[in-house]
Amino acid sequence: MRVSADAHFGRMEEHFEMEEELMQAGKQGVIRLCVDKLSGHVYVCKSVFLEGCSDEKARNARSEIATLTIVQLHPNIVALISHFEGTSAIHMIMEHCEGGDLFEHLSLKWRQYVQPYQACTRHDGGGQYTALKGWYLSEKDVAQIFMASLKAVAFCHDHGIMHGDIKLENLLLPHHGCSYSDIKLCDFGSAAPFSAAGKRNSVRRRICTFTYAAPEIIQAARNREEHCVDEKGDIWSLGVLLYLLVFWRLPFAGDTPKELLNSMRDDLADDDWLDNRFERLPHPEVSLLARNLLKNMMQLDPLKRPSARSLLMHPWMMRYNGLASNVAPNQSRKFEHSLCESCSSPTS
Repeated sequence: MRVSADAHFGRMEEHFEMEEELMQAGKQGVIRLCVDKLSGHVYVCKSVFLEGCSDEKARNARSEIATLTIVQLHPNIVALISHFEGTSAIHMIMEHCEGGDLFEHLSLKWRQYVQPYQACTRHDGGGQYTALKGWYLSEKDVAQIFMASLKAVAFCHDHGIMHGDIKLENLLLPHHGCSYSDIKLCDFGSAAPFSAAGKRNSVRRRICTFTYAAPEIIQAARNREEHCVDEKGDIWSLGVLLYLLVFWRLPFAGDTPKELLNSMRDDLADDDWLDNRFERLPHPEVSLLARNLLKNMMQLDPLKRPSARSLLMHPWMMRYNGLASNVAPNQSRKFEHSLCESCSSPTS
């Protein structure tokens, strides 16, 4: 059930009983389970302790509360139940997703199903990599995960908010055994507003997870420059997410932001870079529609990346989302047929 978050100034302990610690949230924070003393419902409490905390971290915590208050009504975004601010800490009470995050969920499946199988080594022109035979997500599962993530991000963009840290760890499963379509986006500590009217806010911001970050963001961070905050950075991160779900590896190699940026530029200089990788997939072929969607997102030029709303209307998304049931199947078949023709036609 969705509720509006209530603001409280005072002692959180009067309303909630603190339980076990789940994880640290930076140097000045902690995430714990808590129980509503009145209802008995279990929630998650994210606390940022103000003693020794920088002004920036305190502002980020208040900004996260403000952002969640705006976007939390979407079913694929974690709900903010309540929040408290006292002299010593800022607390956010959020819904508890007991299924854990998607990274841990898929890592468990990897250990159970993929690792026991023999590894086969292939060569993709850019170096050696290992592709493990075994369990992989079906295209339907991939589409469900991606659709849930995309719906949440599109809702944020509709409200002029860039999430800024899309990754497997920030996608939560509400319950064990739940549908992938129920996944919820969390952690809005890196979110930033942008103007949908074409005016972009230029800011200098820390890269949270550089392996998911768009090339223009990495470049600006390396140069210690301001960069434009808009929705296109999230589109790139969604592309990395989709690639991971299909290939079970990151799209670009690099242990540092500089190495990663060079890898992006080198690989994307080849128009066929993605097609060549799909040919070497060690599991059943992914549809041309999915390939087309992924290629559209992984563009070095942010202006060439589609919006989240337009991605929702892509034939691959419509096929698995059941949108416009009388139209989408025909559109999907027609679109895929044209892709097949373009792939098989001789080059001039």
